[in-house]
Amino acid sequence: MFNEKGYSSDTPDGYSDVVDEVLGEKEAAINEKRKKSMDAARSQAAHQAKLRAEEEQKNRLQVEADAKAKIEAENKAKEHEQ
Repeated sequence: MFNEKGYSSDTPDGYSDVVDEVLGEKEAAINEKRKKSMDAARSQAAHQAKLRAEEEQKNRLQVEADAKAKIEAENKAKEHEQ
Protein backbone atom coordinates (compact mmCIF):
# COMPACT_ATOMS: atom_id res chain seq x y z
CA MET A 1 0.00 0.00 0.00
CA PHE A 2 1.28 3.44 -0.92
CA ASN A 3 1.94 5.63 2.11
CA GLU A 4 1.99 9.28 1.11
CA LYS A 5 3.34 10.49 4.44
CA GLY A 6 6.27 8.10 4.36
CA TYR A 7 6.90 8.87 0.71
CA SER A 8 6.87 12.58 1.44
CA SER A 9 9.76 12.28 3.89
CA ASP A 10 11.78 10.05 1.52
CA THR A 11 11.54 12.24 -1.61
CA PRO A 12 13.50 15.26 -2.79
CA ASP A 13 12.17 18.63 -1.69
CA GLY A 14 10.42 19.31 -5.01
CA TYR A 15 8.27 16.21 -4.70
CA SER A 16 7.61 16.68 -1.02
CA ASP A 17 5.57 19.80 -1.70
CA VAL A 18 3.46 17.96 -4.28
CA VAL A 19 2.88 15.05 -1.92
CA ASP A 20 1.94 17.45 0.88
CA GLU A 21 -0.52 19.17 -1.47
CA VAL A 22 -2.12 15.84 -2.42
CA LEU A 23 -2.32 14.87 1.25
CA GLY A 24 -3.93 18.21 2.07
CA GLU A 25 -6.53 17.70 -0.65
CA LYS A 26 -7.29 14.19 0.59
CA GLU A 27 -7.62 15.38 4.18
CA ALA A 28 -9.87 18.25 3.07
CA ALA A 29 -12.11 15.81 1.20
CA ILE A 30 -12.26 13.50 4.22
CA ASN A 31 -13.06 16.43 6.52
CA GLU A 32 -15.80 17.63 4.14
CA LYS A 33 -17.39 14.16 4.09
CA ARG A 34 -17.16 14.02 7.88
CA LYS A 35 -18.80 17.45 8.16
CA LYS A 36 -21.61 16.47 5.79
CA SER A 37 -22.17 13.28 7.77
CA MET A 38 -22.31 15.19 11.07
CA ASP A 39 -24.67 17.80 9.56
CA ALA A 40 -26.96 15.03 8.32
CA ALA A 41 -26.94 13.34 11.74
CA ARG A 42 -27.75 16.65 13.45
CA SER A 43 -30.55 17.32 10.99
CA GLN A 44 -32.02 13.88 11.55
CA ALA A 45 -31.79 14.26 15.33
CA ALA A 46 -33.47 17.67 15.16
CA HIS A 47 -36.26 16.25 13.02
CA GLN A 48 -36.80 13.37 15.43
CA ALA A 49 -36.83 15.77 18.38
CA LYS A 50 -39.42 17.92 16.61
CA LEU A 51 -41.62 14.89 15.91
CA ARG A 52 -41.29 13.75 19.52
CA ALA A 53 -42.19 17.23 20.82
CA GLU A 54 -45.22 17.41 18.53
CA GLU A 55 -46.38 13.97 19.70
CA GLU A 56 -45.92 14.96 23.36
CA GLN A 57 -47.88 18.17 22.81
CA LYS A 58 -50.65 16.23 21.07
CA ASN A 59 -50.79 13.77 23.98
CA ARG A 60 -50.80 16.60 26.53
CA LEU A 61 -53.66 18.36 24.74
CA GLN A 62 -55.59 15.08 24.59
CA VAL A 63 -55.12 14.55 28.34
CA GLU A 64 -56.31 18.10 29.01
CA ALA A 65 -59.35 17.62 26.75
CA ASP A 66 -60.19 14.31 28.44
CA ALA A 67 -59.88 15.90 31.91
CA LYS A 68 -62.09 18.80 30.87
CA ALA A 69 -64.71 16.44 29.42
CA LYS A 70 -64.65 14.36 32.62
CA ILE A 71 -65.15 17.46 34.79
CA GLU A 72 -68.03 18.63 32.59
CA ALA A 73 -69.64 15.17 32.77
CA GLU A 74 -69.29 15.14 36.57
CA ASN A 75 -70.82 18.62 36.81
CA LYS A 76 -73.79 17.58 34.64
CA ALA A 77 -74.27 14.48 36.78
CA LYS A 78 -74.29 16.63 39.93
CA GLU A 79 -76.83 19.02 38.37
CA HIS A 80 -79.13 16.11 37.56
CA GLU A 81 -78.87 14.85 41.15
CA GLN A 82 -80.07 18.15 42.55
